[in-house]
Amino acid sequence: MKINGKRRRWRNRPMAVLLAAMTALGALGVAAPAQASSGPYLMEFYIGTCLTVYNGTGNGQQVMQWSCDGYPNGQWWFDWTDSGWAKIRNDATGKCLTVYNGTGVGSAVMQWNCDGYANGQWYGTKILTVHGRDFYYLRNRATGLCMQLAQRGLPNGIVVVQASCRSDIPEQRLTWYPALG
Repeated sequence: MKINGKRRRWRNRPMAVLLAAMTALGALGVAAPAQASSGPYLMEFYIGTCLTVYNGTGNGQQVMQWSCDGYPNGQWWFDWTDSGWAKIRNDATGKCLTVYNGTGVGSAVMQWNCDGYANGQWYGTKILTVHGRDFYYLRNRATGLCMQLAQRGLPNGIVVVQASCRSDIPEQRLTWYPALG
């Protein structure tokens, strides 16, 4: 993201900002008021790339990893439902992360209308803390499976699918912090 002609890299923000964001967000595993919204946040994978909707705004556009550039298509709002579950809405498209047309391992995670169904609700479980940063896996309410990069690697464009929730899989580990602009 460019501010005043200078490129800013948000993953290097002071730890105090990250910790404040985690506290404000309620660490995703803590119940929040119904319909309250928190964000926008960048959702960064443990391997240093962010969750992004790339090249599309309609229903069914698959989400993928991309450089953490701070553009709205890589920014997310957490719209709380009940008991700590959240709809995760993209800032650019207004659509939510959803498992649509598949309930098994390998089914695509994509954007879809924010309709409130269980297949568009996610719950975070803290699995790891590294250098003061908490990482979570995100479990889908309808399927019980977690978001995961479809393959290991750093190139932009690796899609996100569902997989069995495992804390030892780096491709499932996510953290989030404010998309400050």
